[in-house]
Amino acid sequence: MLITLNQLEVWSACEEGYDRVVAVVGENYDKEKPIKLFDLVDGCEVSDIFWAFEEIDLTEEQERGLRLMACDFAERVLPIFEKERPDDDRPRLAIQAARDFASGKISRDELDAAEAAAGAAAADAEGPASRGGPPRRRRPSTRPSTRRRTRRRTRPEWTTCRAASSCASRRGGC
Repeated sequence: MLITLNQLEVWSACEEGYDRVVAVVGENYDKEKPIKLFDLVDGCEVSDIFWAFEEIDLTEEQERGLRLMACDFAERVLPIFEKERPDDDRPRLAIQAARDFASGKISRDELDAAEAAAGAAAADAEGPASRGGPPRRRRPSTRPSTRRRTRRRTRPEWTTCRAASSCASRRGGC
């Protein structure tokens, strides 16, 4: 999947995330030249990559593949969450629900319930004190956006992956 620096500007990428992408591709990189998202994995945060995936218009098959990849990512850091909260199975269940939805085994309503549970687990794990950091600054767009913000996709496995990744990065994990 490809993006450009111009797309990141139109989508109002946060300043820190945009700067991480520029650090990977170089300051003189052509803003219209495509960038493979997977080329950014080593220099950007997981949350940056998933944010970009949420902005890209995907085919049904691409979204299914991305959903399964997000499950793989989330499972990779799940032990960090489970070490701190061994009795909380909501993230694991949300990941399984996402896999089941991708395979057509459960309904959208069941997936939405899993998303709500994963979000609650993330909030419980992080607690109010850990959310006291500065908010991400949005990069000003250089041209009017043609995208509707309501189209963003938020999925339980992405919520879980973000929460687990955040937890891992604060504790020197993955």
